[in-house]
Amino acid sequence: MVVITYPLIIRFQGNNNTEALPIWKLAKADWASFVDEANNRLSVSHNSIDDYCDTLLSIAMETIPKSRKATCNRNTVWFNDKCKDAINRRKRALRKVCSLPTAENIEHHRVMRANARRTIRSVRRQSWQQFVSSINSRTSLKKVWNLVNKIAGKRSPAKVHQLVVDDNEISSVEHIADTLAKSFSQTSSDKHYSDSI
Repeated sequence: MVVITYPLIIRFQGNNNTEALPIWKLAKADWASFVDEANNRLSVSHNSIDDYCDTLLSIAMETIPKSRKATCNRNTVWFNDKCKDAINRRKRALRKVCSLPTAENIEHHRVMRANARRTIRSVRRQSWQQFVSSINSRTSLKKVWNLVNKIAGKRSPAKVHQLVVDDNEISSVEHIADTLAKSFSQTSSDKHYSDSI
């Protein structure tokens, strides 16, 4: 009996890059304008907390700059200096072709492009072979899938950072939320208002 096996080809149809969220550039904020706008537009007589938050957020958008959305290249285990050098040589050859498109430069770019592809392919293959050879019957599935995701360049979701309050580390999401809510409640309580209001 003859068994014919066919290779299984899996292609990723999505975008290989993940988009980094913009962050506030607090060092470049115009705090004087922020305070003036907050004093003018914010008041205790807002109808709801949502209106208050929307107004505060719009003031922050006007006075505090944000970083640009940048695409983060996936972090892969197999990408090393050899790959980086090959890609840099390919880019250098492409820039030369764009500035001076002679037959010699075009051919050099084709050679550098093929060399970069060959280098990346061989490094990926070596990384995969090294990974497969490290698996044995005692390797846990968690470790296997973590390594597979690292080789594929998938990032693990952002972990919740710890919160330290009174020399106590708080790490669970529920306790962090409760601690922050308690702190906000104490900060915005009416005991901070003067009696003259």
